[in-house]
This record gives sequence, C-alpha cells and structure tokens, in this order.
Amino acid sequence: MALHTLVGSIKQKYSQHRQLNKLESLIKESGKFDVDFYTSMYSSHSEMAVKKPIRHFITEGASMGFNPSKWFNTNWYINQYKDIKEEGINPLVHYILYGRREGRKPNPNQFATALEKQIDKIKNGVVENLWGGYSAPALQELEAIYQNTGADLDLRFFAAWHAARWYYFVEDFEKALSISKLVRELSTDYHLDKTAVLMHSFCLMKLGEIERAKLHLFEYLESNPNDADALLSLSNLYTDPADRLMWINDAFERNGFTPIEFDDEQSSISFKALYATAPAVGDERLVSVIIPTFNAGERLEIAIQSLLNQSWENLEIIVVDDCSTDDTPELVRRLSLQDSRVKLVQQPQNGGAYRARNAGLKIAKGDFLTTHDGDDWSHPQKIESQIAYLDSWPKVMGVSTFWIRATDDLQFQHNWRLNPRLIHWSHSSFMFRRQVLEELGPWDTVIAGGDTEFIWRVQAKYGKWAFKRIHKEVPMAFALDDEASLTRNKATHIKTMHNGLRHIYRSGCQWWHKNNNDELKTEGDDTRAFPAPRSMIIRGDNNTKGDCIFISDFSDKRFKDSEFELINTLIESGQSVLLYHVPEYGKIYRPLCDRFFELLHFKNAEVCVFGMEVETTNVVFLNPNLLKFVPEQLAEVSGRRVFVSKRSESEISSEHVVEFINDVNEKDIVITNISELSDSLINVT
Repeated sequence: MALHTLVGSIKQKYSQHRQLNKLESLIKESGKFDVDFYTSMYSSHSEMAVKKPIRHFITEGASMGFNPSKWFNTNWYINQYKDIKEEGINPLVHYILYGRREGRKPNPNQFATALEKQIDKIKNGVVENLWGGYSAPALQELEAIYQNTGADLDLRFFAAWHAARWYYFVEDFEKALSISKLVRELSTDYHLDKTAVLMHSFCLMKLGEIERAKLHLFEYLESNPNDADALLSLSNLYTDPADRLMWINDAFERNGFTPIEFDDEQSSISFKALYATAPAVGDERLVSVIIPTFNAGERLEIAIQSLLNQSWENLEIIVVDDCSTDDTPELVRRLSLQDSRVKLVQQPQNGGAYRARNAGLKIAKGDFLTTHDGDDWSHPQKIESQIAYLDSWPKVMGVSTFWIRATDDLQFQHNWRLNPRLIHWSHSSFMFRRQVLEELGPWDTVIAGGDTEFIWRVQAKYGKWAFKRIHKEVPMAFALDDEASLTRNKATHIKTMHNGLRHIYRSGCQWWHKNNNDELKTEGDDTRAFPAPRSMIIRGDNNTKGDCIFISDFSDKRFKDSEFELINTLIESGQSVLLYHVPEYGKIYRPLCDRFFELLHFKNAEVCVFGMEVETTNVVFLNPNLLKFVPEQLAEVSGRRVFVSKRSESEISSEHVVEFINDVNEKDIVITNISELSDSLINVT
C-alpha cells in the first residue's frame, strides 16, 4: 500500500472515530436516551449493548429498529418521515437536531409525553396563527414560553426558534439575533444544530458582523463538512470571486456535478457572469421546456442561454410572451435565429403565467415536458439528471430539483421565512412524462399556486411515490430574488397558504383530488374543476357583491350542521351568498371541511379572502369567538346590518365588529340565536 493511501486511510478512520464520539456525546447530553430501558430490552443482542449502549444504538441498534427509550419509536419515526431514510441520518440524532423544533413526533402517541402534546399544540395552533394573521397575540404566547425559565428546555427552544424566524421575516434582525442567542443557550448542542447556526449567522451577516458569522459557520462545518447550506451561506461572507467559487462549487463537486465559473469579462460577480459546461448527452428523446415571460429583458436571455448550454441537447425551448411591452419578443426572435431550438409564441392578451404555459403545451412535442422561470439560471446538468432519474424509476411520473434564491450579485438568500435550509425544492422545475399531460391535462389557470396543484394532482392520480424531489444537496438552479414577490402584505404572498388566498386554493384542490380521483383531467383554460377565489382566477378582480356574507371558521369540526342548513336555505331562497373563512385564534389548525366547498361548487356560493372588497346587505358572524381577536389582514367588507350568532348563553362582546366591517353602527348589530337567523335574513331588506 502506498504511503499516501495509508495516511489517507488513517485520517478517514480518525475522522469517523471523532464523529462517532460527537454523536455519542450529543445523544447523552440530550437526555433522550434511556440507558436502563435499552440495556433491559436488548442486553441479549450483544455485549456492546450493555457496556456501550449509546454506541451500540448508533452503529447497529437504530438500523435494526431498536428503540432508545419507551417514548421514541425508531421504526415508526423512519416510516412516518420518509426523508429521514433518504438522508441516512440516525433517527434519534435527527430528532434531537431538527425534528423537535420542526414539530415532528417521536412516536405514534401511545407513549406521547405531556411535553410532546404541548409542542404539537404550539405548532398547530400558535405557530399557524402567527403566520395566519394573528402575529401580535401569537408572539406574546411564544415569548411567555421562551422567557419562562421554569419551562422545559425543549419547549422554550421550540418557541424561541419560531419567534426568531418571524422577526427575521419582518426584517427585525436585531430582535431575531437576540432571540437566536437564547436559542443557542437553550440548545447545548447548537454547534451541531444547523437550524440554530444558520439563523445566528444570517442575522449577524444582515447586521454587518461578518467575521462573527464566519466563526459560527466554520465551527459547524468542522463537524459537518459536506453541508451544502452552510457552504453556500459561507460564500456570502467573502468578496473575492475565487473564494466565493470555492465554497459554492464544493456543493456541486461533492455530488458529482461540474463546477460553475464566473466570466472574466464581467466586471463583477452576477447572474450575467455565471456559466458552466458539461459533456453533451446523445439521446434522441425530445425535452420541451416552456418559459412564460412578461417584460423579462436581459434576465430572460440569461435563462435561455443556461438552457442552450444544457448537456441534454435535444431540446425545444418554447418562450411564451404574455404581451410584453418591452423588447422581449425581439430578443427571443434574435436568439431563435442563432439557435433553432428557441421558439416564440405570442399571447393575444395578457393572461398570466399558467395560461402562457398552457399555450406552450399546445405546440410542445417533447417526450418529457418541464418549465423554466424567465429569471432563473440552470446548471447544465439539470435536465440530464432529471431524465436519468426517470429512466431509473419508470413508475415515477415526474421529478423536481432544488434551487436557491440569490440577488443579482449572487448573495444567497433565504426564502420568505428563515428555514433550516437555504436550498429549497423548486415547484417550477417539475419535469413530467408526456403521459401525464395526456391523462391529466394542463395547468390550472390561476395567478398563483398552480404548480403545487399540478404536482398534487399527479400524486392523487398515480400515488404519492409518483413524484420525487432529487439532488436535495445541490442547487440545480439559481433564482433571481425578486423583492416585489416578497412583499409581506400582498394578498398573493406565499404566507397566505396559512390563511388567505393560497390556503383556500390549496384546500379546494385537495377537496377535488380527494373526491374525484377517478377523473382528474382538466379541460382547458376557461373551465373550473373546483372553486377558487375570483382574485385567484383573474388578476385585479378583487371586488364582489352579494346579499349576505357569512364570516366563520369553516374548518372541520367547527362548521355546524345548523349553520350549513341556514346557508343552504338562504341560497335556495334566491339570495346570493358569500363565504369568508377566518380561523379562530388559539385553536388547533384544521383543514377546511368538505361542506364549505360543496356550498361553493354545487350551490354557487362565492368565497371571499383577504385583499377583496365586498359589498353586501347582511353580514353574519356564525362564530362569535372570532370577535375576541381581529386578524391583521382582512377583506374590506361593507354591510348595512350585522348579525352575530349566539352559540351559547355566554356574554358576547361586539366591540370588534367595527374592525371587521366598514362604517357599521352599533345599533345595526343584532345578537341572536342560529334558530332565529333564517327568518331574520330572509325578511330583512
């Protein structure tokens, strides 16, 4: 054996030994391993299970399904959370480092502790309320928990993490940093905890404390040298292009992908300066790439060039111009003359990204189909890697890769909220077989969320396994960070998936998928398979009128039979009815009930959401508990009379009605029983 080979082998064994010692210390210090339980259960397996139980669990026990304590079920945890198996991480280590603050359960509840139930309540109640429009009371609750020195450390840690993430989202970096310091103090293993490290280092970076940010990342990378999120975060902290490339390319090269480079002719590091090359793949199968675009300018050329540079050369790049007012069509025509793979389609009128995509589908000839955003840069092996996976797994119908958001000077950004990962999977990278298009039809033509619906439709038709996310450690695309898309008060902002436009839409498509899995094919742009807010269908169509609007929590188990009958009676009497879902503060998050969508789909009721202006005669609060707290973001509702349904004999305050309803007088507020509402509403003119 050569000397350098021998030295390398010794270094590797030493590194493995150090890592094993760190994992053993981590588990021991966490208090999550019950030595007495483990030795009593598995002493007959081997001598090591008695003498070194934690080490035995790390090296052998976990892979054999052994439990470290009566409250942690190894096999259940792995099977419940499939990503654990894919990551190849010890399940208990995963729970200690990530799972507990992600709200993952350690068992199927037969041994659930009071702590785990408490964390679950916070996750599905307080945290959902935090992002769903009740940030003020939710933050008060979280602060009361993490400031309580007598509370369990795990509980305080969980609350502090979610509070810090919110303050990062609203760009209060000093507040986020102060809470992240508490997170570190509450987690003795924070130096191995990527969540805590990324949060702390990003806050320091935003506040200009670059060297301190570097120290935290270097400490973490010492134990986790292959972590792509940390490597890319570290690249943000350097100015020299060579240094930046070193950290960026580590993620690509470790995973077998060609490194990227910066064009020397460009004066600075930017999207425009990015390039990479990879050996061409000779394959006759055609891939259709559809790019919807509107006034994209120079960014579009960057996107197209990254596709022309793909190792998979047999492409057609269909650029669908959605009535741009700049020189976008001319740019595409110029590129098409240079390379015949580029094709231009022009829409007769502006209809949004999904209508544009569907226009591209009508002429697409590919064996595989995918989309590409007009301001993204893709790695040259992205398409090749997707087809390779589909070839290896014939029953998988579609795959998505991961991406990372970046500014024009290639500073990598977290998405809309601070998450444990910097690299996120990209909905718009979804590549699928032509069979999917033939059997399921095109995208739903809404203004946001259509990618998610399409992927969920594929899974509803073919099974959960039919969609896969691949190469999670590699950003196969860089997405140009658009400040406009991150505007926190937009009615289409992604946080409305907790409450608002996206939440209603996602719930509606799940209702359709669940109840129509035999026939999930969409017919075209102007047909609807399931209800959605009008502001989701036509951009700018935010105004509506009706005879009566019902405001309530329409989630499962909160929508009463008597309330459903009341609404149905009113519709059958000929009145136009509007439904406005507002989640009740402090309650566990539940999906919207089927009856809500039945009223919308079969009875022609209309749904209202934050961002809409609503004019109506009568306003009915079916759930009086909604008047205890007022959401921060509301629809603009105007009504002549307001009815508050009295569910019990308890005192009901109407002081918040005026915050929900424009220009209403207290004398116009009627508190009544549900049994009396029908006659009142039908007879009131």
